[in-house]
Amino acid sequence: MDALDRAADDLKIPSSHSRVLLTESPSRWDEYLDLDIPILIDSGTGSWEDLCSGLWQSGLSEQRTLRLVEPDGEVSPLRIENEALHPQPRASDWVVALNWSHPEEGWRSRLPLWGKRYLVTRQKEQGQALVDRLQSLGARAVAAPTIEFTSPDDPSIIGRALESLEEYQWLLFTSPNGVRRFFALLGESSKDHRALGGARFACIGPGTARALKSQGFKGDVLPENFVAEGLLEALSGESLEGQKVLLPRAQEAREVLPDTLRSRGAEVVVAPVYKTVEPELPDGLEQWCAESTRVLFTSSSTVKNWLQLTGNRELPCFCIGPITGATARESGLRVLGEAEVHTIDGLVDCLLKLDGRA
Repeated sequence: MDALDRAADDLKIPSSHSRVLLTESPSRWDEYLDLDIPILIDSGTGSWEDLCSGLWQSGLSEQRTLRLVEPDGEVSPLRIENEALHPQPRASDWVVALNWSHPEEGWRSRLPLWGKRYLVTRQKEQGQALVDRLQSLGARAVAAPTIEFTSPDDPSIIGRALESLEEYQWLLFTSPNGVRRFFALLGESSKDHRALGGARFACIGPGTARALKSQGFKGDVLPENFVAEGLLEALSGESLEGQKVLLPRAQEAREVLPDTLRSRGAEVVVAPVYKTVEPELPDGLEQWCAESTRVLFTSSSTVKNWLQLTGNRELPCFCIGPITGATARESGLRVLGEAEVHTIDGLVDCLLKLDGRA
């Protein structure tokens, strides 16, 4: 099945319905604009710019029904603006359809985030779930991960901590990834879950608590405010003098949590279990950045790496919480909103509230 046949399927054009399939640029576009049957135009007709110019010069009006079909089957409406068609395709093998609407667009156009465009900078596997969620709400979203996770530079710190795990009275987890990496390393060590029998657990955020529960443990302290300061407040009633505290976390993170606990008399071991690195960005990102797109940041690392990778300060953004928001503002980005509840669900709620349809 070639690209035009796939596009016809994606558009749900019945096989018995008359249509015109164009794989080469015609000498006169106006001859086709007079037709009232579906016209499918393949990228083989020329560049996107040539198509826009040819259609515009032939008298294409804003009243025409135009749809863009991406190679992955996504169908979206095209609009005419400044003698060009928007949005631009993400891939080079696009198809444009004239005179045909996707039958499902009626209900999709009523979804709360219909027509909005988002770049998700979260780590690839985690970010795809957010992309799927946004698409289910009508948005066009694409994963553009600016972080990947790998082993820390010095794995011996967590290695020593695991060998003396029975000595710790507290384990503090600040992210689901920290939980997953810690227990993966525990499984590779000479110890097992029994070494944690006397420890208490504190977690930042419900996602972290769920990750811990999946390992068979419940959090003893769960702050209402999902930042380090919130955890410190939640621990303020605990006697930490002389207590050994293990903090498995990212290699680079704020020091407010361990520093404050040490000032309260705790013996804190910060044990990196992973570090964040910059991945390669997906093809076609420049075209997305040229459109009316918002960037979604879920940590300060995603902000810093976004700027390191793209240097783009033009696109507005939404942030998962105040720490990430502060990093974005200090970096010269325009923050449209921050999640009141500092979770992925909270970020989606923020988009629905501030960026969704009234």
